[in-house]
Amino acid sequence: ERTRPFCTPLFDTHHPPPANAATTTTTTTTITATLKNLPLSPGSLEPDWGWYDEGAARREAAERLVHNHAAIARFAARGAGKQGMPPVMAPLADPNAVPDDSVVPAVDVMLRWVCHALLSDTGPLDDSVGQSAASLAGVSDEVVASLTYLKDRVGVPRDMQLPAARQLRGHLLWASGKF
Repeated sequence: ERTRPFCTPLFDTHHPPPANAATTTTTTTTITATLKNLPLSPGSLEPDWGWYDEGAARREAAERLVHNHAAIARFAARGAGKQGMPPVMAPLADPNAVPDDSVVPAVDVMLRWVCHALLSDTGPLDDSVGQSAASLAGVSDEVVASLTYLKDRVGVPRDMQLPAARQLRGHLLWASGKF
C-alpha cells in the first residue's frame, strides 16, 4: 500500500531516458537547434508552460542584462580567459576563472545586440548584427566562447525566471550564430 497517493501519477508516468550517450547527444542537439530558431515558439521546450507571457519574459531577460551589463560582459569574457586555479570538480563552476579583458568590449557589443533583439524582432537585425560580427572577426572565436560561457551559466531562479532564461539563452545562441 502506498502512503503517498498524490505521488502515484508522477511515479507511474516517469520513465527515465535510456542510459546511452547517443540519446543525450541527440537531445542536446535537438534543444540547441530549437533554440537557434528565433522567435522561440511558446511550446517548443515546455509544452505546458502556456501561462507565461513571452514578451514579459523577453523584457525580463533584457532588464537583467541592462541592470549589470559591465559585470555581465566581464563575466562572459571568462569563456575566452584562463581556467581558474585550483581547478574545481563541477564543469560549469569556475569561481577562480580569469576573464580575457581584451574581448570585453566585443562581448559588450554583442550583448547590446542581444538586448536589442530581446526588445524587438530579430529579423530586421540580422544584417546589422552580421556586420557587427564581421567587424569583430579578429576575436570571433573568443566572443563565441564568451557568449556560450554565459549561456551555459544563466541561473534559474538566481538570475531570472525560467522563461526569461530560455529567451536569453536562445538569443545568445542566435548572436553566436552570426560569426
